[in-house]
Amino acid sequence: FPVSVNQLRQMKEQGITLAIIRISPEAYSGTQAQIYALHESGLEMEGYIYLPLDKPLSNFRSYLDTALFLCLDMVDRVWLDCEEDGRDVIARIHEAVERFREFEVGIYTRRNWWETYIDDPENFSYLPLWDADYDDVPDLEDFTPYGGWTKRFGKQYAGNQPFCGTTVDFNVFAA
Repeated sequence: FPVSVNQLRQMKEQGITLAIIRISPEAYSGTQAQIYALHESGLEMEGYIYLPLDKPLSNFRSYLDTALFLCLDMVDRVWLDCEEDGRDVIARIHEAVERFREFEVGIYTRRNWWETYIDDPENFSYLPLWDADYDDVPDLEDFTPYGGWTKRFGKQYAGNQPFCGTTVDFNVFAA
């Protein structure tokens, strides 16, 4: 859902420095409007792409192409959101990493999903991890390794929180 430039500026005044926007091919014009608002607000911006791992391969590839176009010249880092059941999960995540190779790429996931669908713990551990761990504690240190990661780059510690007239997820990232 759209967040106004004024709301984003309020967030910045409250000490928020980074906004991570969902890059959504299904909501193309809304994504473009949100990117514009973020640029106007002066917040640093990254993108995340929810990987539709259950789509037929041709639809999956088309989705990635549209998401890639939306990201061009807009973000430096792209987070691949891995949390959906699907077909050929490992191969599709590899394909997404390859498609977005001109960006800094990271993985957004949660332990129970990763351990269920990714059988090789070293497959993606070379990429930074943004870990969904809803414990309401803004701390990166309390981490039990999984997936080959020995530490996490970011942690989403609370979801759907009211803030500056909208609803946001709270995160903490390494400096």
